Amino acid sequence: MDATVAVLLEPFKKMLASSHSFLHILAQIQQNTDSVVDKGLDSAVSFAQSLSQWAYITIGASIALLFRDLSQRPKPWLIRCSFLAFLPGWFFLGLAIFKGMRVHGAYIMYLMRPQHDVPAAIQNINADAASQLSALRCGLYIFGGWLVAYLLWWIAHRDESK
Repeated sequence: MDATVAVLLEPFKKMLASSHSFLHILAQIQQNTDSVVDKGLDSAVSFAQSLSQWAYITIGASIALLFRDLSQRPKPWLIRCSFLAFLPGWFFLGLAIFKGMRVHGAYIMYLMRPQHDVPAAIQNINADAASQLSALRCGLYIFGGWLVAYLLWWIAHRDESK
């Protein structure tokens, strides 16, 4: 009787052994996936930081341009009023910096939790990174449009004799 039970249990033993091997392989895949996810999230944070740096550079350059033009103000009133376009440009660049900080915060939250919630981290980081990129684009479009208009005015403008 014991021999027949052993023969009947043999497939289950093989299945259990292969199932254990499968779980071990699955655990290794999961560890490699966590490493890939961590690298991906780290790359997203680096990208967000570089976008924030571009926003800071653009804000600094526009302020330097504004201070330069305070001493050499353009005479036409319309050109002086065109500098008001800096306000929404600064707003969008500030929003881009804020969203970049949120990307970094979501990554820190992911790292600090004992149980890594990968889908939530990816969703939060993707949403904030996408809105950061959109805000940066809007700010750069505003400053780019202003720069084109100012360049056209500068080319068409005649210097007044002093």
